[in-house]
Amino acid sequence: ASGGEDGRIAVWGPDPRGGTPERVLEGHEGPVAGLAWHDGVLASAAWDGTVRLWREGAAPRVLEGHRGNVNAVAFRSDGVPVSAGFDGTLRAWGADGVPETIAEFGFPQNALVALPDGALAAGGVDGRVRLVAPNGEAREVLAAGRPVVALAANAPGSLLAAATLGGSVAILGLPEGRLLHTLE
Repeated sequence: ASGGEDGRIAVWGPDPRGGTPERVLEGHEGPVAGLAWHDGVLASAAWDGTVRLWREGAAPRVLEGHRGNVNAVAFRSDGVPVSAGFDGTLRAWGADGVPETIAEFGFPQNALVALPDGALAAGGVDGRVRLVAPNGEAREVLAAGRPVVALAANAPGSLLAAATLGGSVAILGLPEGRLLHTLE
């Protein structure tokens, strides 16, 4: 799946080279900033301030609670969707659709990735990457000096990549958060 500035999401087939998506999901009223997939559910985060959960054949479930743009979404290892927003918060979305603020950083958060141990990594405009433990305790593992715009982790959760504006990527060893390499 890919999200667009037009608020639509294109769902591509197993061979996307044909150039035509299998279907297009519509509903967001702002650019789609993040997508995540878990167990038959596609989650989307958008600048209309919402997270949407899409299941094939059903209307999307609309989750509201952030103040402003929602910039990223991920599924924790327990399947709970979590979002990161311009309001500086990370919010977990329960089955009732009520958000729980699990961390608040005071600066817009741009990037989010779930780690296999139930922790989350979040990156913000302040250039900081923080690890948030399942109990909500946060610790800073990187001060990049430029806004963090993307995060990715390897499957076992032992490496975390943090990309910043300006083109550098920091590779961190987890769980300790030690800087291993910087790619310029």
